[in-house]
Amino acid sequence: KIGFIAESQKLQSSLDFIKNQQSATYSGDVGNDLSWDRRSFYFSTQYEIKYKKLRSTIQLPLTYQNIHYYQTEYNMDSRSRRMLFNPGLSFTYNINPEQYISARYKFSNTFGNITGLYRGVILHNYRTLRANDAGLQERAIHSSSIYYNFQKSISMFFMNVGASYDRIIAQTVLSTHIANNIQKIIFSPYRNAQSNIMLSSGVSKYSFALKSTLSLRSQWSEFKYLQLINNELVPFHSNTFSLSGSILKKVMENVSITYQPNALWTTTKSLQDIGGNKLTHRAVRLDQYLTAGFNVRNRLQFEIINRHSYSKQSNNDDVQYFFMDAQVRYSNSHKRLDLSLFITNLFDVKDYTLYSISANQLVRDQYNLRGRMAILRLDLYF
Repeated sequence: KIGFIAESQKLQSSLDFIKNQQSATYSGDVGNDLSWDRRSFYFSTQYEIKYKKLRSTIQLPLTYQNIHYYQTEYNMDSRSRRMLFNPGLSFTYNINPEQYISARYKFSNTFGNITGLYRGVILHNYRTLRANDAGLQERAIHSSSIYYNFQKSISMFFMNVGASYDRIIAQTVLSTHIANNIQKIIFSPYRNAQSNIMLSSGVSKYSFALKSTLSLRSQWSEFKYLQLINNELVPFHSNTFSLSGSILKKVMENVSITYQPNALWTTTKSLQDIGGNKLTHRAVRLDQYLTAGFNVRNRLQFEIINRHSYSKQSNNDDVQYFFMDAQVRYSNSHKRLDLSLFITNLFDVKDYTLYSISANQLVRDQYNLRGRMAILRLDLYF
C-alpha cells in the first residue's frame, strides 16, 4: 500500500459570561484561533505465511509525517517532522480443529492532536473550564499478547486463557493545574514509562440437563505509572481484579431468565510518601442484573429488568441502589404495527452517587435522576 493523507483543522473559540443580566467577554486570554496541518506519506507491506498448522502475518509500515500547528496570539508556531516505522507480527498455531494458540506483537508511535494544544480557555463541559499549556505529545507503545483457546462443539464447552503486556514510553508527564476555576493541562519534560500487565480467563458451557448456558470470566491487571505531585515524580501501582458471570435459563417454552453478576476490586497506591503519608485507595463494586422475559404466542412479550448496584470506597459509607424497568410489546405482522409500553425506574430512585478513583484523588459525582416514567409507543411499518 502506498498513500498520502492531508489533514487540516482550525479551532476557534471565545467565551462570554453573563452576570446581573450583563454580558462580558472573558478577559483571561484572547481565545482560540489555532490552525493544525498534518501531512503523511506512507508505504506499507504485508506478508502472510502459512506452513502446516502455523499461520503468521508480518506488517512493515513506513510513514513520513509532517505536523505544523500555529497561533500568533500566543507566539506558538511549531513543526514536527518524523520518519515512523511501526512493525507488527501475529501468528496462530492450530493444535487441532478445536484448539489453537494465537500471539501478537505491535510497536506504534502515537501523537497528540489539536485538542491538546489550544491555549485559550474553553467550556469543556457544563461545569469545567479547560486550557492547555503543552506541546505535541508523542508516545511509543509496545503491545504483546498470547492466548489459548479450547472448545468442544459437541458438548457446547468453550474456554480461553491469555496474557497481555503493554509498555508505553513518553517524554512528558501530564500534570494538572487549577487556578481561578480553570483546569490547565501541562506536559512536563520528564521521561514517563508506564506498563500494564493483564491475565484473563473465560469459560462457557451449555447444560442440556438444565437447559441453561453458564459462563464465567475473570481478569487481573496491574498498571504502573508516574504522577507529578507537588513538583515531585511519584510512582503508583494500580491493581484490578474483576469477576463476572452469566446464567441464561429457559424455565419453560416461553419463559427465560438471565442473571449477570459483576464484581470489581480496585487498589491504587503510591510507592513513596506524599506529605508524610502513602496514598492508598481501595474500592469494591458489585452489580447484579436479572432479566425475565415472557412470550405469549410470539405476539405479546413481557420483560422485567432488575439491577442492584453496591459500592464501597476507602473511608466512605456503603452505597447501594436498586432499579427496576418493565416493557410490554404487542406485534401484529398482518397490520404491520408494534405497540410498546416502557416503564422505567419503577422504584422511583431520585438521586445517584458515583465514585471514581485516580492516582491521587477520589471523585464523588452526584446526579439527580428522572423519577418513575412511562412511555407508550406505536410503530407502523409500510
